[in-house]
Amino acid sequence: MLGVQLSYAQTTYYSSNSGSGGNWNLNTSWTTSPDGSGGVAGPPSRTDHIVILAGHTIVINATNDNGSTGVSPDGLNRPNVGTFAASGTACFYQTGNITVNAGGTLDVQGRIIIENYTLINGNLTATGDIINLGKLTVNSTAVLTSDDDLILTGSSKTTLDNTGLTNDDLYIDHTEALLCGSGSVDIGNSSGDPVVNYTNGATISQICSGFEVTCTVSGSCGGTSTGTGGFSFSLFDFNYYKKLTIDATQVSADLVDFPVLVSLSGTDLNDGIQDSNGFDIIFATNTACEEYLLLDHQLEKFSSDGTTGELVVWVRVPNLSSAVNTDIYLFYGNSKVSVDLSVTSTWDTNFRNVLHLHNDFQDGTAYNIDGTNNSTTDLTTGKIADAQTFDNSGGDQYIDMGNPLDLEFGTESWTLSAWIRTTATGQRNIISNGGDDGGGIRYVMGLGENGLDGQAVITTDDNTSKYQAQLGTASNDGNWHYVVAVRDAGTILIYVDGGTPVTNTAPATTYDLSGTTQRNSYIGIGESFGGGLIKGFNGDIDEPRIAETARSADWIITEFNNQDDPAAFFTSIGTETINSCGPLPIELLNFNAIPHDGEVLVKWSTISEKDNEFFTVERSLDAKEWDVVGYQDGAINSNELIRYELTDKNPHKGLSYYRLKQTDLDGAFDYSKTVSVNHICPRRLKKQPMFSPV
Repeated sequence: MLGVQLSYAQTTYYSSNSGSGGNWNLNTSWTTSPDGSGGVAGPPSRTDHIVILAGHTIVINATNDNGSTGVSPDGLNRPNVGTFAASGTACFYQTGNITVNAGGTLDVQGRIIIENYTLINGNLTATGDIINLGKLTVNSTAVLTSDDDLILTGSSKTTLDNTGLTNDDLYIDHTEALLCGSGSVDIGNSSGDPVVNYTNGATISQICSGFEVTCTVSGSCGGTSTGTGGFSFSLFDFNYYKKLTIDATQVSADLVDFPVLVSLSGTDLNDGIQDSNGFDIIFATNTACEEYLLLDHQLEKFSSDGTTGELVVWVRVPNLSSAVNTDIYLFYGNSKVSVDLSVTSTWDTNFRNVLHLHNDFQDGTAYNIDGTNNSTTDLTTGKIADAQTFDNSGGDQYIDMGNPLDLEFGTESWTLSAWIRTTATGQRNIISNGGDDGGGIRYVMGLGENGLDGQAVITTDDNTSKYQAQLGTASNDGNWHYVVAVRDAGTILIYVDGGTPVTNTAPATTYDLSGTTQRNSYIGIGESFGGGLIKGFNGDIDEPRIAETARSADWIITEFNNQDDPAAFFTSIGTETINSCGPLPIELLNFNAIPHDGEVLVKWSTISEKDNEFFTVERSLDAKEWDVVGYQDGAINSNELIRYELTDKNPHKGLSYYRLKQTDLDGAFDYSKTVSVNHICPRRLKKQPMFSPV
């Protein structure tokens, strides 16, 4: 599921057989046993995962049933959520994954906000609004019904393969919410005039081409509306994946919502990625067919020379561990995708401005503070991907950020950062603000202030005093350096290349730079109090950023490790693997292959089957070419737990792979996830003679 501003849930709860479900806030409604048996547990908190089993109904009666106070969309304080009708009304808010199995029901008596991954194979009904902030997938035989609005907002991805029903409006909110699927949504069951609302810049292009919004009542709803977007975002639709393992020793401390740079190249990317812009990529936490977390990403670059593909992309990892390696998965190869699935929520809300400088000056964050270029030139080989070259030896070359940042740089905590490369000496501004017409505090991250040639400094100036920290080594050596300036309460800190910071006292004077007289912010130059542009930068700048928080030393060190050598940040980059994940017309509880005594025992269990004729167990040496091990009849139709097993008496030696093929009565088939087995043949003892020779 979509990596949205959240940590992983701690526990997975299953609806209990003892009461066939029940109210969410009752212990007796839940267990931690996957088959619904066992002792009572719960109730689940806001961050926990839940699974509602076949034949069970879980009811939400109040906004605090998960033990947390209800939250309104406006109350989330996110720049890409709201404002829309009733967005100030509190809702039941769940950030853990939700899975409703076929025959199961989640009944919401009110309004609900869902986030992370929600998979509906059964029924999701609500008497109020259903608001999706994450990844919502409703399969073809499932039921999605709301007596009020269906609202898709934030960076949400909604896949409806059924006919969804809302008794009121459909909202597409902001510019990143996407709606797709093989089904449709009907907004026409009320006596009013339901409409499709596009709010905060959203358009019909955020609905998949061919996806229909129907309206069965008269009035202003306008009948059938068909989307124009060309995209698909289901994990099942991507042909390949690579496993990327982040090295825990490169992570200075456990970090939350950290944007990881992934920089890869190879012939497989060139051949596997279908879109010429590289749009057909997504990232996930695992390859499980139904229990995965999609991660937010922002594509910076994809290029191909006809043989090798180069991919540069930022991925938001909700929990980055310094103790154990973290796995993420790159999925690619989807001919249905023709629009960029990048989202601004790749950057947490503390980031106020992120410029990749990859042939444009567009802000990567939701604040949309784009720059205006003034004569800087593209550098095709920057530190991260591309960059910009500044030559201020004979004129003014800079990027103008305007005056929209609305920060109190004289009082608030903040972080300025950029990659720089220069051989120049003298005073050279990297990121700056010119204060105001009356001479208020300014902020400057630059080189060579007060005669400290080539050394990175931070200066705040209240017209009477300068406060700066200097480096012990020059940075004008022609190499790329990562320069970071931090104001943390009463302290100014300067970091270069992730090293120990140089520290000085922050100014005690307070001044609000958010007034109308505040001068503009710039990349590569500064502005004097008299209004002229001064101290222009000579050299190259990449990835300049402004954050409205004091980033920790651990965050900055990890940024440097990741961006300075992206390849070394990963212990391994997996080989291209065929994505065998796909939705089965059965509910598969588990699938395993176990080596034993020279054989491999393949075991699986189902908790429901529909029109399931038979199973085929297949094996492979490379997860690409498969052969048949054997067959097992299915139950045709069942809502009971059924266990199956089949023995491979002649398995491959060493590492091999197994998967389950499921075939319907009509001949349609699909595959389970792939599991690996490392089979070692039992050692055979050499037969000894009964008598020693005389």
